[in-house]
Amino acid sequence: MLTYVLSLYFALHPQDGPHAEVDLTVEDRQIAFVVTANLAWLDELMEIPRELPDDLHPSETDVAVEAVQEFLFSEATVVVDGARATNWTSTSPIANHPDPALLPLFPNAGMRGLRKWRFEFRTKLGQPANQVTLRWFRFAPDRITDPFDPPPLPVTGEIQAQGLVDPFMLTPAEPAYTWSRVSGGLGDRLETYPAPTAVLKKTSIALQVGLGTSVVASLLLCRWSTRRWPSAAGFSLSFGLALILLQTPQREIPAEELANAARALHLNMYRAFDYTDRDTVYDSLALSVSGELLDSVYEEIFASLVMRDEGGAVARVTSITHHGVEPQTPTYLTQEGIPRWSSMVQLQWTVRGRVTHWGHSHQRADRWSATFLLQDTPDGWRFTEGVFEERIPEDLEIPDVL
Repeated sequence: MLTYVLSLYFALHPQDGPHAEVDLTVEDRQIAFVVTANLAWLDELMEIPRELPDDLHPSETDVAVEAVQEFLFSEATVVVDGARATNWTSTSPIANHPDPALLPLFPNAGMRGLRKWRFEFRTKLGQPANQVTLRWFRFAPDRITDPFDPPPLPVTGEIQAQGLVDPFMLTPAEPAYTWSRVSGGLGDRLETYPAPTAVLKKTSIALQVGLGTSVVASLLLCRWSTRRWPSAAGFSLSFGLALILLQTPQREIPAEELANAARALHLNMYRAFDYTDRDTVYDSLALSVSGELLDSVYEEIFASLVMRDEGGAVARVTSITHHGVEPQTPTYLTQEGIPRWSSMVQLQWTVRGRVTHWGHSHQRADRWSATFLLQDTPDGWRFTEGVFEERIPEDLEIPDVL
């Protein structure tokens, strides 16, 4: 059993090789650049003289900082508004404290795979940046994927700016990531959609044409026919058609328009959690959800993103895949004296996320189903009621013990 658990752990946390994470924090007057890497990654890309191969002595950390700084900034790694960022200052690196009992999981890298260091660099800004580009020039070999002919190891990380966190991945094919300042508020990040519009039903059009034809024919028969029953029959038919028209909804909203609105609002529900401040998450979430459902959605999604085994770290959503968005026939109901369109929508989707932890990433995926009431409210289309019906984890998570 222990062997099976260790094999699952190793599959989910493949540390036996180089690993690193990059985090960039953009503030109005400074940029913080953080690299968290194991010694195996550092040894692949730079020379760090040290007495012990598996650790850095406190007296050797200054040399390590200089090597990392040279590796990062000898080229234009960070570009701010078209100009290379310079004058980086550093802080003392921080090491983790790995458990030697985990060494059996690292037959190749050994303690160099377990031992990780966090390097932080900062540079001042004369004014708030409008655009920041992160470029990567050298990639470590991915010896886990192929120990004999290792491909380049992607660099993953997050950028935090304007209260938002965005995950990214840098590869030789796409070695740069660009952040641009958002000036239009919450709405600039939201998925847009054409507002669903009611149109005349085809049956209603047919009934109206039939009614008009019947009335005209009845009048002509009444005027020119010497018999009364044909015109009487025509007027009876007209009366019947008029009653059907009065009792039959004459307008409808196309199901495709409702599905597009529901899909966009649902995506925006998750985009709200790109923000780091709770109040801002709520403000963004309120652009898709209203009423008592707002608290329910916040608690359900937030709980699903929190990785308890990672000390409460929040997974960042990397993709949403919809498997089904099925609106029911909309109804036109009067609520609080105001007629509103409403439609129950059944949704099925898979959400994938990633959380970083001391130089490596955890991936997770959950498959969900839910039913929400989509309504045309005074503030626009919103989900106003609903329930999350099922959540099935698609990836097995093993607790991180590093």
